[in-house]
Order: sequence, then C-alpha cells, then structure tokens
Amino acid sequence: QNQCSHCHELQTAIYNGTQSLPKLQLEPSLMAKEEVECENCHNQELTGSIEPTVESCQECHDEEAYPQLLDKWRTHTDDVLKQIDDWFRNNRRLKLTPQQEEAVSWVRDVFEILKTDNSKGAHNPKFYDAAKKACLDELNKIQPIHN
Repeated sequence: QNQCSHCHELQTAIYNGTQSLPKLQLEPSLMAKEEVECENCHNQELTGSIEPTVESCQECHDEEAYPQLLDKWRTHTDDVLKQIDDWFRNNRRLKLTPQQEEAVSWVRDVFEILKTDNSKGAHNPKFYDAAKKACLDELNKIQPIHN
C-alpha cells in the first residue's frame, strides 16, 4: 500500500479509515482490517487492467454472490451521487440561512471526496453508506426561505 499511497492519498485514507471528515466517524474498511493490499484488487497481471474487476474480487470472495454485491454498491453510489448533484443543480439560487449554507458546504465537501475517491464504495463500504445517508439527510432538512 505504501507505493500506492504516494499518489492515491485520499483513497488510502478512506480505505484505512484515516480520512478526516467532520460529522462522520471513519473506521478502516473490513479489507484493511484483514490487511488486504491494494495490489490484491488492483491486479494488472490477473486482469490486464489496473482497475479492479470481478475476476480480482473472485480471488478472495464467493464467485456467485460478490460480483452482484459489488455491482449493487456501485449502482447505489452512482444513484446517490446523481441525487446530490441534481440537488445542487436544482437549488443553485436557493436562499439559505447561514446554518443551511454550512450544511450545503459540508455536503459539497463530502460529495467531492466520494467523487474523487471513485471506488463507488469498494474502498470502504461502511463509510460510503454513512456518508451517502448523511449527505441526503442534510439536504432533506433544508427548506427554502420565503421572502
């Protein structure tokens, strides 16, 4: 992991549970706790690509169930990121209180972290689930100010 972390600091921090993020408690992913190294999933020799594939997952995980779980994480993450992005786009001109502005800023920061990590949950599924839920909860609390 040391070799990867030089260029992929954010991904390593999410995976190891060391990414600092207010309002969210981050723990190491289950794979980090089991000392799975980056190269176990990002195995170019096995798959012909540095991107993880079903084949790299199946080296350790159940051949039948895991690809469906991984696909479910990715699809759900894509759906939630689209919901958040749509909220930002649809509410650009919304007048906010200072507290609401702070909440939107926090959601934007988390949103950028999730997009930049780009694992769609694979680096740390529990963190992703908590982050996605927290972002949607914060946005759902915001009510427009009427003048």
